[in-house]
Amino acid sequence: MITKRIQANYDHLQEILKAFMHHADMTAALTVQVERMIDQLQGGAWRG
Repeated sequence: MITKRIQANYDHLQEILKAFMHHADMTAALTVQVERMIDQLQGGAWRG
């Protein structure tokens, strides 16, 4: 019978975590930018 084994490279997992955190920060910043743009447009900035 074959035993299933899970292995983790913790250094690699740390790099993956950093990448996820970076993308989360970028997503949060973009969300703030979009919300500001929406506020501007709703305030009448879209009128030319």
